[in-house]
Amino acid sequence: MAGDFGVTGDGPASHPVPAPYLTAFHQVREVSPGYFTLETLVGLHPDFLFAGWNYGLQAGTSLTPAGLARFGIKTLVLSRSCAPTWQQKEKFLRSDSVTRQLPAVRSGRILPLSYDELTPSPRNAQAVAAIARWLHPKVFGKSG
Repeated sequence: MAGDFGVTGDGPASHPVPAPYLTAFHQVREVSPGYFTLETLVGLHPDFLFAGWNYGLQAGTSLTPAGLARFGIKTLVLSRSCAPTWQQKEKFLRSDSVTRQLPAVRSGRILPLSYDELTPSPRNAQAVAAIARWLHPKVFGKSG
């Protein structure tokens, strides 16, 4: 792994890297505290780039899979990087003719979890803990 971009310290303040993974995370070289540039990527000679739209890849620039391919850089695109916000998801649940009739939606029993908590990632354990607290707050403590 050549390194990471845009993640400093223990990760974003709103979603820090879980403690059990910090040691390994800190072993990855930080190439830049911000998003990458074409020049930086070309200089690293990576085997591939793993990034998402608006998370490094930018339409209308050379920072697209096709643009990077011209420099021999293969791209694995994170397909859900532009996922809707929690507010957009809740608005859909409350306005859709089918989902607004669900008992959980009608009574406001909706647990917001992030994309990375629900897809294969180190944060899966956090999702399980959040669900346990949400379902059984007396046993696992209130979610917060």
